[in-house]
Amino acid sequence: MARQADRLAALDASELADRDLRELTPADADPRMDAATDDRDPMADLEDMTGLRSTKATVRKAVSLIQADHLRARHGLPGIVASRHIVFAGNPGTGKTTVARLVGRALARANALRSGHLVEVARADLVAGYIGQTAMKTKRVVEQALGGVLFIDEAYTLARIGDDERDFGREAVDTLLKLMEDHRDDLVVIAAGYQGPMRHFLDSNEGLRSRFSHWVDFDDYDLDELHRIWDGQMSSARFACADGSRAHLDAALVALRSTPGFANGRTVRSLFEAVVATQSQRVVERDLTDLTELTGEDIDMALATLLPPPEAVSGRGPRLNHPAASEGLPPT
Repeated sequence: MARQADRLAALDASELADRDLRELTPADADPRMDAATDDRDPMADLEDMTGLRSTKATVRKAVSLIQADHLRARHGLPGIVASRHIVFAGNPGTGKTTVARLVGRALARANALRSGHLVEVARADLVAGYIGQTAMKTKRVVEQALGGVLFIDEAYTLARIGDDERDFGREAVDTLLKLMEDHRDDLVVIAAGYQGPMRHFLDSNEGLRSRFSHWVDFDDYDLDELHRIWDGQMSSARFACADGSRAHLDAALVALRSTPGFANGRTVRSLFEAVVATQSQRVVERDLTDLTELTGEDIDMALATLLPPPEAVSGRGPRLNHPAASEGLPPT
């Protein structure tokens, strides 16, 4: 199916129409223009990402199905995909936002979305504090995402909490479900969060599971993959590790993986930034001769600033997924 969809997309590709998107973006940079004008192959960019082997295969399959369904509709054939919308399930720092952006670009390239831009939101962007306001707030966010991807981070926080009428998350979900149906050909919603809570999120409203027909797991990075992320950061900034410092880096990564706040690639980036800050202070105060070398001492001192105090982790074992992540099985 994926190969057939790729062939159809290649035959059917055409230029995206110019769109005036200035009013839709509050940021200085316009991600909608970036998505529409980026000529790089998004699936090639996906393959270039560190790790995520099973994730990449599942994403390619989901994207191919959506592309093929769009092309079938263009040729007057019945649809084969119940819904375009996707769940990204995994721990923080595993690349969910980056992959969501690539999904939007891939679907825009195949004309399955008009622009493929990404609008990233959390509960606070959808939920207001008074009755009636949440629906308007959610509608405005969806309107900004039309033609592209609406990425809802920690989407499980919208799940209904018992019969608590004061939780306006349910109003956001109900509004979102209606808008997803109203704009089913002009929007992809990607709901992201920890695996266990995302299963509960889908169970919280009978319409959610039928809307989100694709489930993609994002595994934690192993130690080798964390090293590769580090090397990418270091190479981009033109730094190098001093002789013997690799052992210090390995120890630092092992220590950080065991902390409750470990966030995969995000933690590696935080470590790199802390090491560079430590190295910069050393260079300025003691040694102006080498601006590009990171030492074991730099790494050890930076690690000390990132680790929680001993009393905060006493009695804790190695970090696992969110406590609810082990409950149940992934949706099929």
